[in-house]
Amino acid sequence: MKRILFITLLVCVAALPAFAQTSAKPALSKDAQAVLKRLDEVLTALVKRDGALIERVFTDDYFTVYDGGGVGDRARLVNSLKSETSGWDDWQQVERQANVHGDTAIVLCRYKVKAHNSRGSYEADWRSTSVWLKERGQWRLAASQFTAIKPAGPPATQ
Repeated sequence: MKRILFITLLVCVAALPAFAQTSAKPALSKDAQAVLKRLDEVLTALVKRDGALIERVFTDDYFTVYDGGGVGDRARLVNSLKSETSGWDDWQQVERQANVHGDTAIVLCRYKVKAHNSRGSYEADWRSTSVWLKERGQWRLAASQFTAIKPAGPPATQ
């Protein structure tokens, strides 16, 4: 009986490293880390109204699709940073994931955003997908899409 107990304990201890490896998140590649670092720089630039950084990091033909379906580009974004009545106050990343495929990265994020406009301050939850391209060794933002996360409504009745 002691021998069976000892063998069972030994098997469990031996299996722990394998279990830990499968349950832990894989480490991010250097490229994925570089893309997410560049994303952090963009979010800081939006709050600080740093149009120069946006012009450097966003591709010339960058476009975005806003929550309501409207389309914007780099020039429109840089121009909006000059507004005195509206702007972003904070971007908090709640979730983020970067999948790198060669010189292209797809980034999925969830944000808690604080902003203001002529009607006052507001907060929103957004989900975003963005496409990043590695050009001359630098990650640049080529496209993005934003969707507002609405609070769940009451369950549907049948």
